[in-house]
Amino acid sequence: MFTLQMSILFLFGYFLQSCKVAGDIKIAIPGSSLSTNASLYAIWSVDRAVDGRIGGGKCGCCTAIERPCSLQLDLQQSYLVKRIVLKGRTDGAYNQFANITVYIGNDVSQMVEQPFSTISDLVQTYVLTPPQAMQAIIVIGGMSGKRDKDYMVICEIEVYRQQDCANGTYGPDCNKTCHCVEGPCDAVTGICGTGCKRGWRGAACNETCADGSYGTNCSLTCSAFCRNNRPCHHINGTCIEGCADGYDFSTDKTCNTPCDHKRYGRDCSSICSEYCHNKQTCHHINGTCPNGCGDGYDFNRDKTCNATCKNRKFGKNCLMDCNCDECHHINGSCAIFKQQCDTGFKMDKDICQPCERRRFGPNCSNECHCEQCHNVNGSCDLYTNNCDGGFRLDNGLCKPTEEKTTIELSHGELVGVICAAIVACVVCSVVTALCLRHRRRHQTSASNTTESCQGTAVSAYDELSPKTKATSHYDTLTITIPPTSSECEQIPKALQKAEEYERLQLNQKTVAATYEKLSPNLTTGEQYERLETC
Repeated sequence: MFTLQMSILFLFGYFLQSCKVAGDIKIAIPGSSLSTNASLYAIWSVDRAVDGRIGGGKCGCCTAIERPCSLQLDLQQSYLVKRIVLKGRTDGAYNQFANITVYIGNDVSQMVEQPFSTISDLVQTYVLTPPQAMQAIIVIGGMSGKRDKDYMVICEIEVYRQQDCANGTYGPDCNKTCHCVEGPCDAVTGICGTGCKRGWRGAACNETCADGSYGTNCSLTCSAFCRNNRPCHHINGTCIEGCADGYDFSTDKTCNTPCDHKRYGRDCSSICSEYCHNKQTCHHINGTCPNGCGDGYDFNRDKTCNATCKNRKFGKNCLMDCNCDECHHINGSCAIFKQQCDTGFKMDKDICQPCERRRFGPNCSNECHCEQCHNVNGSCDLYTNNCDGGFRLDNGLCKPTEEKTTIELSHGELVGVICAAIVACVVCSVVTALCLRHRRRHQTSASNTTESCQGTAVSAYDELSPKTKATSHYDTLTITIPPTSSECEQIPKALQKAEEYERLQLNQKTVAATYEKLSPNLTTGEQYERLETC
């Protein structure tokens, strides 16, 4: 009766255990190797522990090993084991599981003791949570305390692994991922037999490519033009934050393609200026025109050539002067803005051109009076020292000659000249009166001399100036006149010469007086020296 009850209890427990572990996969033990270090009972060999049968002492399906002993089971490969079940005899061998210990591991040198989860006289179960990778199981049987022969009896060793993982997962409870090119990876190690997919590396193909690389075997290099120098996606090389300025993310996610023709900047959203020199395309990153700007646009202020010339400039590189307050930035036209030309320039075909060679001033209305002059102020000495006839160089300008006294004489000098002129007029009047008086005397003396015609030239000469003591009047009359009638006829001519000499002397005194007025700082001797030099 007791044996029947125990059998029913064993079957009921086995049923419950099977229900509990539904979904676990039993490892096929046949083919695995078993070994022991102790003596066996009769013919109860170790291979009976994995023959798939259970029963009593007469079934011939159990192994009995004399204690102390060990039984080692080597599986064909490593499995993620969830549960180990030891089953004993069903006919009342109550000490069969007494004082036994189970060790598990992949290497017999690194075995780990596994505590039991449930135990009875018939079944002993070890549940591994989470599942453990193992390839070997060792069961150690110590002495149970019996006095007679003491045996460890095991009818069956059952090992259960976890279910197969879906492709791309492995490990305990399939909680790890792998990225194989094809098929599943190893359930325990994750090793991909077919290699890794693009963007993955490592034995289990579960490590992304290092920053800066992507693709199959991580053999490709990310673009250097990912925005903010961020790394690209490890699989396809896409720049995570888009492209840096000058590269087109819309057509190439890897950011290796510069902006298309005539575009530049962030997302290639800016358009190149149409005023680049010779209509060239601009730089794809910053929009700079490579060879400068076309006429009328200022490259110094704006390298993208969108800024027109300013500050009265126009033309190539804005180097030409408008010569008016505002002109067209390309062709320099002042007329388009109804502007007047600057001084020294004249409108010619809507452009303010410099005056011609002999013209200057506002609207070129003034004449230089030299071959070429400055177009603004009329200065001739920049080009020549020769003025036209009737003009002379004065302070760089060619001016009429008569203007010199009026322009050059200071106020004091002008007053001095006027006073000198007045004094000269007075002196001339006095001298004229004296000369007339002197002439009358000479005429009377000559008449008397002619009538008498007696005496010598000396007496005739004395009659010319009977009241004058000065000897200067006789300087030119020191000649001897023979007392002949023909010679007497020449006396009037001598008198005329004396009169002319006296007039010359008076004129010299007048000029000297005038010169003294003009040069008051010179001594009298210096004044007369200058007169004599003249």
